[in-house]
Amino acid sequence: MRKFIVVRGHAGSGKTTFAKEKIKEFKNEYPQAQIYHLENDMFLTDKAGVYTWSPKLLEDAKRKVAREIKQAYKFALENKTKDVLIVLSNVSARTKELLSLKEQAAQNGFIFECFRMQNFFASEHDVDENTVIAMFIKVTNNKIEGEILIPPVNPMSQSVAQKIKDAAALNRRDLPFDAAQNTYVTKKYIAATQDKRLWSARQSELYPELRTYKYSKRVFFKADWDKALLEMRGLIMDDNLNIIVRPFKKVYNYSEFTSRKSLYPIDITDDTPVLAVRKVNGFLGCCTYVDIGESGASFNRRVIYSTTGSTDSRFAQMAREHCCKFEEIFKRYPNKTFLFEITDESDPHIVEEELGETFIGLIDVKTGAQASEFELDKIAASTAGALKRPFYKEGEQYLKTSFSELKNIVKEAKFEGFMVYIPSQNDFCFKMKTPYYLVNKFFARSKNEALSGKLDKTKLDEEFHPLVDHIKANEREFRSLDEQGKLGFIKEFLEKI
Repeated sequence: MRKFIVVRGHAGSGKTTFAKEKIKEFKNEYPQAQIYHLENDMFLTDKAGVYTWSPKLLEDAKRKVAREIKQAYKFALENKTKDVLIVLSNVSARTKELLSLKEQAAQNGFIFECFRMQNFFASEHDVDENTVIAMFIKVTNNKIEGEILIPPVNPMSQSVAQKIKDAAALNRRDLPFDAAQNTYVTKKYIAATQDKRLWSARQSELYPELRTYKYSKRVFFKADWDKALLEMRGLIMDDNLNIIVRPFKKVYNYSEFTSRKSLYPIDITDDTPVLAVRKVNGFLGCCTYVDIGESGASFNRRVIYSTTGSTDSRFAQMAREHCCKFEEIFKRYPNKTFLFEITDESDPHIVEEELGETFIGLIDVKTGAQASEFELDKIAASTAGALKRPFYKEGEQYLKTSFSELKNIVKEAKFEGFMVYIPSQNDFCFKMKTPYYLVNKFFARSKNEALSGKLDKTKLDEEFHPLVDHIKANEREFRSLDEQGKLGFIKEFLEKI
């Protein structure tokens, strides 16, 4: 007999206990069987019994489990008369992974069985209730044909059942608001959308209690926004969903307001007065000095350096390297997120900028209140020139003009664009990118196989047709260039027309 058993379920569902029962049953029937019991947790626990979890360690554990499964199948192949049982007891929340395991078992001549646990015991590793509920919903929503549901001996409480019911009934177009934290990213929202591929929560390696929330690429490309996702642009929360770092919300491009299918109308005419701030073409660095009293949290009374997606990435490290010199300034403003546009020579950028850090924002973590451009100027002035602010051009920091005139300026400008505020509408804000920037980015980052489609004049304004003709005339050379080479090729031509 050869069998592969998956025991799946949320944290505290009783997976390990049930797996051991199935192993005992198999041994009773096949006393000489070779048994493999595998769990990710086995590789997250050291010889002293200390359990340590991090995203990196989890990925390592998954790879080790996969190798052990491979070794088990190899043993079975080399010992054709031997009874073999492989038991995998993990959360196993993804249908795709389960189907892959099922197919792999069939290819190796193993019977495949899948059991789903539904108990609600206390989690062995103290996983918080909100995460457990989110895991339960995700596992439940990702079914596999033929799986066997094991009736719970310790079912969910009425309180948990109500939270799950609330999550299932969540209306993304009318989200509940957490007034205490001034956010739409609530426990109900997290639980209800955990399995919908709307966002990711990346656990910090530096501070394991923290997760960085980021909307998914799917949301970005399908414009599937809601009020919570607009906040998930590097929002950092602890295990109890307390906000620790609060970056900018997503700001729409002007074109997103004016497109035919736009759900976001904008009230602006050519004579509307606007205030435009030059956008610097770099990457966003967030710096937050955290002070939460006598808390023993690992991140308390430290400056957290982060980007839109992580506290541990190369860009987060660059943010630290660029901005650590400002730590004394950050400490004057506890629990406020300083935001910088950072330009570094190791980071390819479309528009050539002066290298360094440009101070572009300050947000109160608790209230979400965002400092105005003029308030930012005052803070920068108080630092004796340490914090650099963006300038439209020498001698003119801001562009105060009509919207009509701004559109004309944008057409000719050779930098990324502007953040545009409408003073008469409580500083309603949107982005305007320059054609120069968009065309450079559009072509330089195109894949070679898609180049012909990107050279379609019907998809570009006529002012770009000479550039299209030039690239087509030199297409072989253009295809052979790397990203920076393509940028140089395009810039050289644009400078001449």
